[in-house]
Order: sequence, then structure tokens, then C-alpha cells
Amino acid sequence: MFGYIKPQKSELLVRQSELYRALYCGLCDTISSRVSPALSLSLSYDFVFLVIVRALAEDFQFSARPKRCIAHPTKKRSMVIPCEPLEYCAKSALILTYAKLDDDIRDPDRGFFKKLIIRLYRVILSRDLKRLLKKEPEFKELYGFVSDKLDKIAALEKESSSDLDGFCKLFGELMGEICSFGFEGNNRLICQSIGESVGKYIYTLDACDDLERDEKKHCFNPLLKKYSSSERAIEEFEQVDMVLGMYCAELDAALGLFESRKDYINIAYNVVRLGMGAQARRILIEKRKK
Repeated sequence: MFGYIKPQKSELLVRQSELYRALYCGLCDTISSRVSPALSLSLSYDFVFLVIVRALAEDFQFSARPKRCIAHPTKKRSMVIPCEPLEYCAKSALILTYAKLDDDIRDPDRGFFKKLIIRLYRVILSRDLKRLLKKEPEFKELYGFVSDKLDKIAALEKESSSDLDGFCKLFGELMGEICSFGFEGNNRLICQSIGESVGKYIYTLDACDDLERDEKKHCFNPLLKKYSSSERAIEEFEQVDMVLGMYCAELDAALGLFESRKDYINIAYNVVRLGMGAQARRILIEKRKK
């Protein structure tokens, strides 16, 4: 479900591109060294955007250093030094990934061996999650919230609901809480709005992306339920494109409230104004052509 929240790298300035890569490497390093070594295997670019949003809310200034890692042992790469925004996002990534594995196990599209791998991965992550919740019990609240929203999404799927807005609302609330957890006042409201728009965008685009696969394998998809077939659903992609554009506009407006903050706001604008639009066009246009 993740992997859609990326920048348009060709449009980043050199220093912005270097910072973005340093953020990704720094997040991976923070996850491996401080949260869960196994979790770095499933790290997605979406969480780099979350790091930037959290840093904007805290008016945080990143520092980087060259460092070797397992993936690049022969050459040092610039990595952002572990800090509060990185550590929070690493912990929230563990919570969301672990909770999402339960949903993957329930997915009828997963074969026996895929589910076996997922179960093994879940066992590995469970040890790290228990350690986190014991050491920082305040994260139990976030874990409970995330699990509750995913359970409600699973219940709607079981009912074969065609209410795409209902699914988007639940996943938007989930991402809104992850984005704003621990904040108060205006920062909480802004980050909550950003997270909700991101969540709605991800769920909608993922439903579009999986249309043919879900139809072929007889898996649930709210768009298939609403339009009966992938072909008819694709005919409505013009309306879907407008909805995705609306979510991006909401994101852009919320980010504007951080306008006076650090210069990496421009990376966030690139993601919202260019990267997310490019992802949507890639999927929607590709399926229209087919």
C-alpha cells in the first residue's frame, strides 16, 4: 500500500536531492540501530516525507555525517544524524508495519508461502515492538489507535462495502494520528490535516493500482465493488483524478502554514506538487491505455 509519496527527483536542486537521500539513509540507519534491524527491509519513501513534516512542525535543523552501512560497505554515504524526528518516524514505522502484517495475513491473495514469510517477519518484529512498548509505554496509545482503524477497515472489507470514501476516511484518520502523535495545538492540527490527506491519497491510488490484480484473483477492492469490473472503474478515472488532485491541494495548503520554516519545505512541496501527481498520472494513464 505504500511507495506513492515520493519526490520528482529530476526537479530537485542538487542540495535538496542530497538532503533527501541523507534523510532516507539516516532513517534506515536509525531504524537498524535503534528500533528494529529487520524493519529496514520494508522501509518505504513515504516515511521520509513524514520525517520532513515532523521536522517542519518542530522547526528542526538536520545535521548529516558520512557513514558506511551494510547496504554500502565500501563507500561512506551522507546520513542525517539520529534525531527526534527520525527516531519518532522509525518507531511509528514499526507500529504501522507490524499492524499492517495482520492485514496481509488475512489477504486471500497471499499464498501459503507468502503468508509463511509474513508470519515469520511478524514474529521477528513482535520482539522489537514489545521492547518499544515496554520502554516507551506512551506508544501503546498509538499502536492501539492504528490497530483499531485497520480492524475497522477489515470489517468494511468483510461487509464488501463499496464506500470508498469510508475506507479513505478511516485510513486518513490513521495516518493523521501517526503524523500528529505527541504534538499539541496548531502543530497537531496541521500535521493531522497533512496525514489525513496523505492517507486518503494512498488508499485511493492503491485501489486504482490493484484493480486488475484484484479482479483476476477475486480479491476485495471498493472500486470493483462499486463499478462491478475494472474496465468500468477505469472509465471513471477522470473523477478519481480530480479527487486525488483535491487531496494534493489540501496537502499543499496545510504545508503553506509552515512557509516560514526551514528550507527543506521545498522538498515537501516537490513531493506534493510534482511527485504525487506523477505517481497518479503513471498509474491512471497506464491503465487507461490498456
